[in-house]
Amino acid sequence: MDVDEATTLDKLTIEPDKVVYNYTIDETKVDMATMRNNEAQMKQAIKGSLNVSESSLRLFLEACVKDNKGLSYRYVGGTSGESAEYIFTVAELKALL
Repeated sequence: MDVDEATTLDKLTIEPDKVVYNYTIDETKVDMATMRNNEAQMKQAIKGSLNVSESSLRLFLEACVKDNKGLSYRYVGGTSGESAEYIFTVAELKALL
């Protein structure tokens, strides 16, 4: 599913300690090194999109916390295979609720 002109959501996976959104990045539009080098800004942008006033998102985050799972956004370059991952711990998710 295309998220925007450079980002495709490939799948949602559940790992032992977190739920992971797996994305592919079009590297002709976004530089993976820039994403990795701006971790704090990227994480803040993602955090801003986690609008807990939206009931379905709030329920999802509550379920993650209840199951003691963090939330991860994993981006992989479509050409290079390089990756960047932004992880929200259970404590960070609780703080959003």
